[in-house]
Amino acid sequence: MPERETRRRLMWACYCIDVVATGRSPQLAQFPLNTIEIPLPIDERSYLLRLAAESQVFRLPWVPPTPAERAGHGMPSQGVMLFALSQSVIR
Repeated sequence: MPERETRRRLMWACYCIDVVATGRSPQLAQFPLNTIEIPLPIDERSYLLRLAAESQVFRLPWVPPTPAERAGHGMPSQGVMLFALSQSVIR
């Protein structure tokens, strides 16, 4: 689990860097959000304690998560969602 989650976090970090490097322009992005099928990072507690946790694949248009879904979102997931939403606003 830790190796898979680390790779997932690395991919989402690359996505965030891509958003910043392209000036939030979806036309210039190397990682278009609609092609990413990788779930968001799990929350930090589950990651550090190596607990099994589920997360969702982020899609636009954004729908606020239910309380049960929100429980699995940590700061990394929220950061990714913020980058994705800011890119969609620019569009």
